[in-house]
Amino acid sequence: MVNLQKLLPLLTSQIHPDFEIILVDDRSTDGSAAWLSSLDIKNLKVITIKATPLGWTGKKYALQLGVQAATNPIILLTDADCMPATNHWAREMTSAFTLEIDACIGYAPYQKEPTFLNKLIRFETLHTAMQYLSLTLAGMPYMGVGRNMAYSKKIFEKQNGLTSISHILGGDDDLFANLAFKKNRVQIQIAEDSFVHSIPKKTYNEWFIQKTRHLAVGKYYKLFSRFVLGLLMCSQAVFYISVFTLFFIQTYIAISLIGILFRTLVLIYIFVRLNIKLKEDFKWYWFPLLDIIFTFNYIYVGLNAYFFNRNKWK
Repeated sequence: MVNLQKLLPLLTSQIHPDFEIILVDDRSTDGSAAWLSSLDIKNLKVITIKATPLGWTGKKYALQLGVQAATNPIILLTDADCMPATNHWAREMTSAFTLEIDACIGYAPYQKEPTFLNKLIRFETLHTAMQYLSLTLAGMPYMGVGRNMAYSKKIFEKQNGLTSISHILGGDDDLFANLAFKKNRVQIQIAEDSFVHSIPKKTYNEWFIQKTRHLAVGKYYKLFSRFVLGLLMCSQAVFYISVFTLFFIQTYIAISLIGILFRTLVLIYIFVRLNIKLKEDFKWYWFPLLDIIFTFNYIYVGLNAYFFNRNKWK
């Protein structure tokens, strides 16, 4: 309820000519239902779920009902623990829609906190955004984040909503995007007014569970998406493993040092540019260290996701 009390004023203050707010209350026990029923907001529609049908996971069923209840042709998504950066968010995220554009993918950074874990979480978010935003621009959209994503109700209905993936835990955003978003029919939006800020996990274990769940969904992506993403991460991991191996072979120390220096300079250049584009405030010298930790953490989380037991998340 605390999150909703922060979010709802930000939604009602959006500057947009025609919008409705649909909140889905999925079996809440914190007083949210009573608080929502006490409100008098004309463009607010509240859907209350008492039970989830067999064959559906909770969030997918909630989203299915929410989208079906929408009367406008464009669906703009966010979560209860998120906060649009400005009251121009809805306008910015829906401005790209035309007869040729079915979806818009936005950026959802995590709030900055003074911990190293927070730096790693924010770097991972930046790195992931670099992948899905750039591949979308290249005509290969493969995912979006439900914290800040829009699509037409038409493609939702054409895909028959989330029914084909209703049984899969997670993936209500990226898996749907992987199935429904088509080449050259998706736009990205990285204007600062379009950002949605999220609350990051506070402990590594919480973040580890979240990332394991996300990566476990990746096995359901289209084959080409899995190939491209696998190639990107494998090349990154192989670089570090091979360079560190060569470093301990005396004959190749010079080659190893040159390889490390060259890649580090390129990495810093790319992430500094991305840092500026997405209004992050990392110091340039953090990028090499964060990239190394991110790579081997990704391998660790990925292996756990491969042997993922869905009973851990009910």
